[in-house]
Amino acid sequence: EEGVQEVSNGSFSQEGSELITNGDFANGTNNWVQGSTVSDFSVTNEIATIQGTASSFNTRISQSISVTIGKTYKITGQIKSNDTGDYWVRLLDGSYIDVTNNNNTEFQTFTYYHTATSSSIFLYLASFYSNGSADFSIDNVSVKEVGQDWNLGTGWSIGEDKAIATNANSTFITQLSILTSGKTYKITYTIQDYTSGGIRFRASLVNGSTNSGNGTYTDYIVAGGTVFSLQGLSNFNGSITNISVKEVGQNWSLNGV
Repeated sequence: EEGVQEVSNGSFSQEGSELITNGDFANGTNNWVQGSTVSDFSVTNEIATIQGTASSFNTRISQSISVTIGKTYKITGQIKSNDTGDYWVRLLDGSYIDVTNNNNTEFQTFTYYHTATSSSIFLYLASFYSNGSADFSIDNVSVKEVGQDWNLGTGWSIGEDKAIATNANSTFITQLSILTSGKTYKITYTIQDYTSGGIRFRASLVNGSTNSGNGTYTDYIVAGGTVFSLQGLSNFNGSITNISVKEVGQNWSLNGV
């Protein structure tokens, strides 16, 4: 017998509500602010085209987004055409961060994950060309929170349906208040993209087995507290997903274990 699922968002696939307004440009140019060198910002068939002065990052449209410091956001969009020069998709979060930039690329879908350091960030869609006019088109711009319910320690970040560890050295990915002290739990998780180090369950001085290499692993632990944590060891580099935590051994009293 196994109990209910105790961990939430164990596949890291949960996405929050849409934070961009009119990112599909169904309402024309509404909600987007034009830069000072934009000569034309138009929408045709729900695809936005930005044109303007060459050699100026101000050939752009932008939108301010309210976010939560420390939370992770998934930023996506589709470049429909790029007639001249380069385009940028940039975030302003204390400093400029390039989400994507390319030269003479069309029909590109981009995805970027960003952990906010400010409570308000700006998303810029810009065109740039050193000679002549700048011109590119974009659609389906989206910003959504991901990684809900997880607390990420140093070296941990959220990716596409997974938590990614980069040199995670005795640092944790954690959910609070989901275990009951003294209860026995079956814990499973999958390691992907493995290159080095190891990972284990550790919480309230209770350790699970240390695992290295790609694969799905199972542990049975008696909880010493309410916190669930997976700990990266020895500069763990890889990702984890499909985390499951369920109570087992119900109705039994275990002595001497």
